[in-house]
Amino acid sequence: MDMSTDKHTQETPKPLRLALCRLAKLPTGIASCSDAEPDWQALVSAAASGPVALGTDTNLVLMPALDAAKAHLHPLALLQGLGAGKNAIHQALTQAGRTPAEAEILFDAPSLEAVIKHVELLAGRTHPVYGGYWSHPRYQARVLALVGNPSQAASQTLVLTQGSARTALGLNGHELPWLLPLALPGSDWSAIQRRLTQIQAELGAVDSSEALEALIANAFDEMTPGCRALVLMGQDAKALAAEAASLSWRLAESLRDDIELSTPAGSVFSPNPAGPAGLAFVYPGVGTASAEMLESLHLRFPKVFDSLDEACRQHGLSGLDGVLLPRELGDSPSLAELAVSGVGASVLMTRILEDELGIKPALTLGYSMGEAAMVAAQGLWQDPFAMVGDTLASPVFNDAISGSLSAVRSQWKLAKEANIKWKSLVLRVHASDIRPLLNEFPKVAIAIAQGPSTVLAGDEAELKKLLKQLGKRGLDTKLVTAMHTPAAKKIEAALGEFYLRPLAEALPPELPLMLSAGADKLDATADSIAAAIAATFANELKFDELIVRAYKAGGRIFAEVGAGREASGIVQAIGDDKLMRLTAQPTDGQQGKALQKLLARLIAHGIPMNLPRLRPVDTSAQRAAQETTP
Repeated sequence: MDMSTDKHTQETPKPLRLALCRLAKLPTGIASCSDAEPDWQALVSAAASGPVALGTDTNLVLMPALDAAKAHLHPLALLQGLGAGKNAIHQALTQAGRTPAEAEILFDAPSLEAVIKHVELLAGRTHPVYGGYWSHPRYQARVLALVGNPSQAASQTLVLTQGSARTALGLNGHELPWLLPLALPGSDWSAIQRRLTQIQAELGAVDSSEALEALIANAFDEMTPGCRALVLMGQDAKALAAEAASLSWRLAESLRDDIELSTPAGSVFSPNPAGPAGLAFVYPGVGTASAEMLESLHLRFPKVFDSLDEACRQHGLSGLDGVLLPRELGDSPSLAELAVSGVGASVLMTRILEDELGIKPALTLGYSMGEAAMVAAQGLWQDPFAMVGDTLASPVFNDAISGSLSAVRSQWKLAKEANIKWKSLVLRVHASDIRPLLNEFPKVAIAIAQGPSTVLAGDEAELKKLLKQLGKRGLDTKLVTAMHTPAAKKIEAALGEFYLRPLAEALPPELPLMLSAGADKLDATADSIAAAIAATFANELKFDELIVRAYKAGGRIFAEVGAGREASGIVQAIGDDKLMRLTAQPTDGQQGKALQKLLARLIAHGIPMNLPRLRPVDTSAQRAAQETTP
């Protein structure tokens, strides 16, 4: 019996629980490890008797979890499993008490650099492969196994689990440029010029990042509701001062000609602010979603991501992964998958803008599939989560207007086995210049008219002939979809049936004006919404006309709410083409800089928002610890 017990003891490793914590300051005389390829067994033995600093400038220490708890330290991650040799994965997972199904197994040798990087990712709830939010069941620790070369006898495997500290990034400074709002004492040239001169002097006296943070915090304190403001953006005090000088030089011209001033860095001044009535949300269409979308935003808005992740699970989905589909987006996604992930990104971004930042649009509109995203994001449908599975399984999106293109076969009267070479191209040509030629090309259609450019779809051979006649080249959209073509008209009734959904029991109290390309007026009723979306999808999308309607309704700043920046580029091109004074900007991209630039413009245009959310985050609190969260 004793021998059996000894054998079991040898086969089952002793539990391992070492905390990886970041300290504000390392203790004097602390042991350290800076080896690029450390002997983790020796390091674990050393850390069992006292903290060991990892790296040279990270302030990250490895120490017993019990000691960390006694010192009221919240770990970024825990080291719970260690294995070596050909059976290292099994050893490490067994010691950690985890199964392979519970762990994200990454064949990335546990070098010191790799471990530090993945500790940071765990603390930020960042997926080690996809780079975005690590969707996970609530209050269950994320588990990561770093595996060396299994064929090497000396290879090591580490099992890291999520700690209780949560990396949270701000929206001002550090990883992003600094955003400095300036409340203006008046609207005349002399008052604004004096303020710009004053801030240049104040910035010139800044001698540390702490002093700059204090200056910016004071500037936010001076921002009162409804005040006129301009915004400076720059990487440091010197850059901010240069931005102030740049605006100062052109201020007289701006006031004289009523022209908004903006710089490539994002600084902005408006002599004639649009105000709350001028903000329009534009929801992008299918095809904008990508594996890189919403990058880093989960670090800046963790509560929004956690909340939506939990809501998805409560509705039977596999968390946010079941909506954003990061795996599918990285491997030739279908039209239905692009549609689902694109709508999901728009819903998520709407929650960030409206719930977290307190920004409310005066009107909303969608580009193609964006109309469905608009309705879902504005909270009109009772159960938008049900549409995920319905869309992925729908023959409308997987067969009729994509996939085998059965609606096209019917339109062209083709046999079921006939091969269709479908192509969708964007041309830098007005739709009006193409329309007179279409009678010669019956299998080509204008899918979307968007000002100076046009989306054509149809038979590849006929498209090539049309392009040759036009003397133009087209940009391949890479999408196989017959939306907005005559073939889609055949399934308008099916589309209407698909989007006929029960409305929420309690609709949002203050809905923005919602515009649809498929209806002159969109009412908040199930029938009106379904009919409008179906009409939009089943007919040529005259997006330029929709933007003109939005402009006439007061839209001046068009914020693209969702993945990518394609829709905002199209809106801006339409505005320029039709000589409309409007600005269109994305919210996604550049590690949060795109959103920051949009917020700067909204502040300059007097659009209310939750300004305290934009204040600089104290660097010592950036890795603030909190109880274990999703």
